[in-house]
Amino acid sequence: MTLFYRKNVYSLLLLMALSYSAFSQTPALSVSGYREQYPDDDVINLKSLSQYSFTRGTVQNPVIVNISNSDTYISLRPRVRLTDAIFYDKYSEITGHKLLRENGIRRTDYVRCGDYEIDGLFYHDARICMFDLLFLEAGNSYTLNTDKQINDLRYFATVPLHKTSRTLERKISIALPDYLQLEIYEMNFGQFNIESTKVHDSQNKMTTIEYIIKDLPAMDKVENMPDYSCALPHLLVVPRSYIKGSDTIAVLKRPEDLYNWYVSLISEPSVSAELAAFTENLVKNDSTTDQKINSVMSWIADKIRYIAFVNGMAAYVPDEADVVFKNRYGDCKGMSNLARSMLRHLGIDARLGWVYTGKTCYPEETLSLASDNHMICVVKQDNELIYLDPTLRYVALREIPESIQGKRCVVENGKEWTVERIPATVSNSNLKSINYDMVIDGNRFKVDGNMLLKGDIRLMFQYFLNHIRSDKKEDLLRYFVKGGDNNFRIIEMKTPPADSAAENFEISYNLEVSNALIDLGDEVLLSMDFWKELKGQKIEEDRKYNYNLKGRNLTEHQVKLRLPDHLKVKKLPAPLNISMPGYNFTGSYIQEGNELVYRKKLEISNEVLTPEDFKLWNESIVTLTRFYNEMVVLSTNF
Repeated sequence: MTLFYRKNVYSLLLLMALSYSAFSQTPALSVSGYREQYPDDDVINLKSLSQYSFTRGTVQNPVIVNISNSDTYISLRPRVRLTDAIFYDKYSEITGHKLLRENGIRRTDYVRCGDYEIDGLFYHDARICMFDLLFLEAGNSYTLNTDKQINDLRYFATVPLHKTSRTLERKISIALPDYLQLEIYEMNFGQFNIESTKVHDSQNKMTTIEYIIKDLPAMDKVENMPDYSCALPHLLVVPRSYIKGSDTIAVLKRPEDLYNWYVSLISEPSVSAELAAFTENLVKNDSTTDQKINSVMSWIADKIRYIAFVNGMAAYVPDEADVVFKNRYGDCKGMSNLARSMLRHLGIDARLGWVYTGKTCYPEETLSLASDNHMICVVKQDNELIYLDPTLRYVALREIPESIQGKRCVVENGKEWTVERIPATVSNSNLKSINYDMVIDGNRFKVDGNMLLKGDIRLMFQYFLNHIRSDKKEDLLRYFVKGGDNNFRIIEMKTPPADSAAENFEISYNLEVSNALIDLGDEVLLSMDFWKELKGQKIEEDRKYNYNLKGRNLTEHQVKLRLPDHLKVKKLPAPLNISMPGYNFTGSYIQEGNELVYRKKLEISNEVLTPEDFKLWNESIVTLTRFYNEMVVLSTNF
């Protein structure tokens, strides 16, 4: 080691040590004080430090990312267990770990490392170290130190600012050498208490970027969290390039850097004799291309078990088609590659496509491995592209799933690629539409009803309908129609097959609603909304995390009540009209001849609410709830 190198390393370590010392000067409360301040937490993280540095590597891995973590946990109650975990894979490794008690004694029986497991299936290219912390008494504390190394710079995509437990202080320190160009996006900082600094050291040719976060709420108990990209505070990192000698080497500097890498990871589709024979037999009764595509996609969705896991090399390299076919399980890449291979064998131009699934808050132009988290199969038929997601069941051919609609999709084209735009849908593509025709019979309503489901609402309902015991399917259907209201009695109900892949799932039924009218003598009170969606769904205004409204969708109701001759309308609730960026609520009661018609629309066009939106949302919910609580007044004295 040269004198110059020793001097620079010493300076860097001294700077980090002094920085950590200043960072850790935090006044400590007693355990009872912490428990009083944080009554919902069993364990808190007192101090959390993550340090990122970079070193020159080998020809295969020119730049190495080194990550050192230190977390000090304290229990607020006795007999508490906490599990911390770190993933690693073919392109990263855990280089060290140590667990110390509050008395400085080192524990040696706290870690289990190995293949990651989901439902009994093990992933050999995705591994995990799990650290088991058992706090016997309130006030017990542990400090967990871990070291991780990322060997492929492309896989350095995010820096988490959050921790699972409530964290009183967390610091991120990135020592960025001048030879490395990173682009950093600050994501979801929102209402969090985050401070940042950036200092360049010209002597050591180093820029130190630091983030300090204070009183970060626990994320494990937060409900209605959006996707990671829209919910948790983190840094999105794009490694652009590095300097080697007099050359600048691109990593993810231009779109072709990323997309060429995608294509380099896949091989030409191939099928074994067994898979070829099976595929030909599967479509033997099909005469059109559409029928063959439907047969292949339906079989894969029905018979191949989807394992929703993304990590390591498996996040980008699909398993061979024959492997998925024999195993009868696979992730999105393996299932898409199986679809591509089977369809290619049938002479259909099928390709692989990289896309982001779900709601994303990342800038679309971002060149990062975090930007495309899903693989699909894309069929080119004449001048048309058909986007097929084999992980979704009951999807009609050419139906665009909500999760990928409107997204950029990178599609393989031989050894090259094209960038396509998946057609966008609108919120009413995910529709629940209810139509009732009602008459009054004594103190009850007799109802002819119809419920129409489309899009993600249909897919989710059919998924649950097909994954419960056969003797419970009828109960689910009845609950979906009448909820938990014991005043509803279903007389007759008709439904399509549970596994239908039609774009519409329509339930028709006849029912009676008891105790529907309140008789006050010369007046009768009634409500024509039996569902009251979103009623009272206010959000805690001190919540710091974004809120997920469960997707874009449209709920429509039209309820017609035929008025008997002895009842006349005396008073109707005032109309509802709420129009906000991201959602619209309308409702009205109108008399049309001898019918009273109730119409309601609840449209969610942006499913993620930020803390800045909560106040207006809560005011809207109060107005909506007030509308629900108003009743129709009919008169018997006229």
